[in-house]
Amino acid sequence: MERVSHSCHQCGVEVDEGSPFCRKCGAPQIRVSQGDSPPAPGAADPASGGSNYAVSEGPVPGGIDRGVARRQAAKAALLVALILAISSQLLWGLLLIPLAGMLAVQLYLRRRPQPKLSPGAGAGIGLLTGFLGFLIFGIPALPFTLWVTVFHPDPAVLKELHAQMDTQIQRSPNPQAQQIAQSLMTPHGLLLLFILGFVILLILTLVLSAAGGAIGAGIGRRRP
Repeated sequence: MERVSHSCHQCGVEVDEGSPFCRKCGAPQIRVSQGDSPPAPGAADPASGGSNYAVSEGPVPGGIDRGVARRQAAKAALLVALILAISSQLLWGLLLIPLAGMLAVQLYLRRRPQPKLSPGAGAGIGLLTGFLGFLIFGIPALPFTLWVTVFHPDPAVLKELHAQMDTQIQRSPNPQAQQIAQSLMTPHGLLLLFILGFVILLILTLVLSAAGGAIGAGIGRRRP
């Protein structure tokens, strides 16, 4: 078996591989090699004359590049806002929200191709997409809806709502349920219903967009 040796870094004498000290000058031979390892962030780069440089962080296997994810989620969030606007007239439109999460993941994979994106990472991108889309939709919709439903309601709409609520009150034999229903028709009750409705819509948007993101990650993982 061929013996492996190297030159002593101090005197140049051949030293057997694994020997802790040089047989001539006694210099220690166990050194940490830095030739094959990447320099640490902020370390001096010999090729650039000792100037410092930063190492950019790429996506880890199954993970995400957060900067790219935020930008692509913001683009797909416009679709979420559009779907939410449509769903105010067509409730079934909420079922289209997962498409926005899938779109965000596909946009991300175009910018950061990688062989594996975990469903959890895809769900995270979808969740961010849903949140941003809800903000885009809610910023103009929230004050407008508050104005037309609570602070300055349409008399015709309010009258119809009262009629529907009276019908439900008459059908319920429980006096407490009737009292609660009547309290909901007050301005404070309408405000509570409005806030509750927006919270439910936010939760539903986040869940559906996260599910779409997880599905998009699975589709991207199966791509050739």
